[in-house]
Amino acid sequence: MKASVTNVVAVVLALWVGRCFAPAITPVVITRVDTVPYAAFRDTVANLRLESEGLRAKLAGRSSVRAVTIVRTDTLVLPPDTVLQLVSMSDDGTLSVAPLVRVDTLWAPELHRFDIADCDDGFSWAAGELVCDRARLGHLGLYATVGASYAPFVAIPNAALNMGAGIEWTPSYRSPWRASLEMAPTGRVALAIARKWQIW
Repeated sequence: MKASVTNVVAVVLALWVGRCFAPAITPVVITRVDTVPYAAFRDTVANLRLESEGLRAKLAGRSSVRAVTIVRTDTLVLPPDTVLQLVSMSDDGTLSVAPLVRVDTLWAPELHRFDIADCDDGFSWAAGELVCDRARLGHLGLYATVGASYAPFVAIPNAALNMGAGIEWTPSYRSPWRASLEMAPTGRVALAIARKWQIW
C-alpha cells in the first residue's frame, strides 16, 4: 500500500501534537557532594579555564570575547553571599560554576556542575539555583536543498540537478536525532529519520 502525502503529513502532525500535550517530565537528579584537598580543587578549577592565546588556542578556534552589552547603575550595594569566580561550559553541555560561598567572615570555594545540554531556550543561574528553559516541543524548521548528482558507473553516465524543500524536527540542538519530510519538484515525498555520529 502506497502512503499518500496526506497520510504521511497526518502521521507526522499527530506525533508532534501528541508530544506537545504529553505531561512534562522533570528529570530526577541526585546531587553528589565530593570533598577534596584544596590543591586538587585548585587544579580542577584551573583546568576549566580556556586559554585564548598561543598556537593551541588558535588551532582550537579560541578567542577572547568582549561583552556585547554592559548594564550599570549608580547605586552601590553590599556584596551578595555568593560570588562567581568562573563560569565554563563544555561541548557536551556541562556548565561548571565556581562560586565563593560566604562562611562566617570568610569565603569558601566550591565547584557546581550542571547538565544544560538541552536548555535550548536559555538558562539562568542565581545563588546556586539553575533554571533551565527546555524546548519542550523540540525545534521545527523549514529548509530548502539544491545539489548535483552524477552516476558514472552506469551504461550511460548522467548528471542531474537535485532540488527539494521540506520540514525538519529535532528534539534539541545537541540531539543527534533528526526527522524530516521533504518534497522534490517531481512530486516525490521522502520521510526520513536520521542519527548523527559526531567526528569532531
